[in-house]
Amino acid sequence: MTSLWIPGSDSVDDADERVKTVFAKYGLAMYQAALLEVELVHAFALHKIIDAKGAAKLIADPWHTGYKKKLVELISHVEGQASSDPGLVDDLTECRKRRNCLAHSYWRDHDLQFASPSGQIELIRNLDADVEFIQAVRARLNAVVHEPAHRELGFTQDMFDAEFRRLYGETGCE
Repeated sequence: MTSLWIPGSDSVDDADERVKTVFAKYGLAMYQAALLEVELVHAFALHKIIDAKGAAKLIADPWHTGYKKKLVELISHVEGQASSDPGLVDDLTECRKRRNCLAHSYWRDHDLQFASPSGQIELIRNLDADVEFIQAVRARLNAVVHEPAHRELGFTQDMFDAEFRRLYGETGCE
């Protein structure tokens, strides 16, 4: 297995590694954006469960409903829950813009950069920045929305850890 390209060397062999690294960083950025989208669905669902607390049952499965919503709708739904972090909604909106660029126009917008070594290096740096930004926003979403909802519903980290171990064990992985 080859390693990812490390800035600072420019041999012919490094050209292949740079290309692989651009694709790997692109994949990681898309993965982080997808995780954020799932976490927004969870935020929507948790809020619906809390709103229905005490009611006999939910009218619809909130996850099923949440996955049908557009990303902009999910971000809008979080707005009322993010008062302790006033910049969160703006940063979620920025993540949405970056995700849409990655999903719909990234390669068309950056085809010429991808063709040159210096352009590839710039793409790698920009994709690293996207990953770091999305991860930071996900952490804030977790702290501001998920953790308070989990506490309100009586979920503990021990419960999540036990469920993770159970699910992980069912896959046959050790």
